[in-house]
Amino acid sequence: MGRGGFCLTNRAGAVMTNARAGGGGELCQIGMGLGKRKMDRSNKTETRITNDAETKRNTKQRFLTPLILPRLLLLFLVTILSLCSLFAGDTLGQDKVSLPLAFRVDMDSYLKIGLYLKCEGVEQNMRYQDFSSSIDSKATVFKQVVETIRNDNLTSAYNLTGRTSSATEEKFKAKLQAGMNAYRWCLGAEATGNDFEHLNVIGRFDIGNRSILGVETKAHAPAVPESRVCAMYFKDSGGQIVWDVDSPPAVLSLVGESLRQRAKLPEDFTIRKDVQTEYEMPIPGSSVGKAAFLQFDGRRSNVKLISDSIDESDEVLSLYQRQYRAACDRRLSDIVEMYTSKSREWFSMYMTDYPEHLEKYLQELSDKERVVRFVIEAEPLFIVLSQLESRKNLRTDFIIRDPSDGKLKLTSFRMVGFMKQLFNDPEAQRFLYKFVAPQPEEMSIERPNKGS
Repeated sequence: MGRGGFCLTNRAGAVMTNARAGGGGELCQIGMGLGKRKMDRSNKTETRITNDAETKRNTKQRFLTPLILPRLLLLFLVTILSLCSLFAGDTLGQDKVSLPLAFRVDMDSYLKIGLYLKCEGVEQNMRYQDFSSSIDSKATVFKQVVETIRNDNLTSAYNLTGRTSSATEEKFKAKLQAGMNAYRWCLGAEATGNDFEHLNVIGRFDIGNRSILGVETKAHAPAVPESRVCAMYFKDSGGQIVWDVDSPPAVLSLVGESLRQRAKLPEDFTIRKDVQTEYEMPIPGSSVGKAAFLQFDGRRSNVKLISDSIDESDEVLSLYQRQYRAACDRRLSDIVEMYTSKSREWFSMYMTDYPEHLEKYLQELSDKERVVRFVIEAEPLFIVLSQLESRKNLRTDFIIRDPSDGKLKLTSFRMVGFMKQLFNDPEAQRFLYKFVAPQPEEMSIERPNKGS
């Protein structure tokens, strides 16, 4: 893959932030010290051996030693490397892959967009029986989890989470039981077959100290008329791989959504290794463990929505400015027409049922000068990052090209999906603030060419 991404540098050229991460897994290094014998040259004593048999045996040993030692060393190295691959083998050989992400419009339908998640991973597309027989520790735990769900063994499931019993665990066990019941939709015997003949493993993807395992129950009549995909989460807890049943971070949920869309539109959600974009944003929470990045194209901006004029040829920002100015004037009927259908319904409901909440929303949006800092261009999705001049935090607004008529529309009014959660994460906000609104006297942005 190309090197893409960007780095923030100060005027002296010192690197301040680098959005790149090295690839590859762990390396097992073996150091061998070879000692040298010192010969005491002051004492040169010769020992003569007159016995012919002894002489022949010593001669034979001198010729065999150069052959045996290298072979022993080779055997030793192979043994050590095998052990290394056994214990570090969960990540050895994994490449950086890019998963196309889906955007949920109005918390309803999904669109394939031009955003990618780059992480260490492997697309397997293999039968469950083949995957579960591997020595990968996550595969072992996954096999145990599947059997536990099928047998409805709550005690075994609890042990696989790595938790220790306490007085507060009853609520967790109830949540765990509910999760097991939900997973049977995809992993139960009726769906997968008695011998799991209908169950496939899509792949595994590592983000920080967590892993996602995507599995698919292939369609088969009459039990499963359409393919079913589910994502299972695992994490490293003190060196032990455990089943992660807590609410996953937003980025993991985004991957899960995209894997489910892959079952419906496999060609649109193909896992790739050749994606090159202009920018890469470190995924919150991936600084420890396996680094992951959000890949995107986009453009910087410094447009002020009150005082600047925007050319109509700039579809995205002209629509965004029209909404802002309509909000300033409280022209609610104009604003509602700028949204997608579900958001339009929500906005209308706020107009009639929650006018005080709508007024607060409009004040936050438009009562002060707002500056657009960056537009992420992920056709058919556009993400506008803006801020009030007096505040650091960035506002995230979504605009899509409606597939029904090809027009740009605002979307997701007062809806907080996983994409919104990702951009609202405090770690993402800190990074984005440095990226899109650097202080000119302190730093500048180097924007590399694609594929560099």
